[in-house]
Amino acid sequence: MTSAAVEVPPRRRVWDVVAEHVEQRAVSLGSSAPLAAADMRARAAFSSAERHLVEGDHLAQAYQKSLDFIGLLAMELEAYGAPLDEPIDVRAPASSRLVRVQALLWDHVRTVVQVRNLIEERAA
Repeated sequence: MTSAAVEVPPRRRVWDVVAEHVEQRAVSLGSSAPLAAADMRARAAFSSAERHLVEGDHLAQAYQKSLDFIGLLAMELEAYGAPLDEPIDVRAPASSRLVRVQALLWDHVRTVVQVRNLIEERAA
């Protein structure tokens, strides 16, 4: 029995796939979506220069970067005297932006906990 060789298309770079996804959904994602897609492509160029970002334990790397992201969002709230886990006074200056930062913070905390769960599941 002979098996025919299956031609596998070359893999697309992850950042290209994600950037295309963002560009295709720009209308629903908001006016900064094209800028974010361009930043993703720039990050891809930077990441490919640093091989350690594409080799090794991807979940652990994602987890570490996510922890940094949470810290930075918390620092942004703190810089404006906004609470991390209490309602923000909508009469305060920049309150609508800070409410969105606070929501991103807690959405990301939930994501980080899920990534940690995946790391633990894989280790089991």
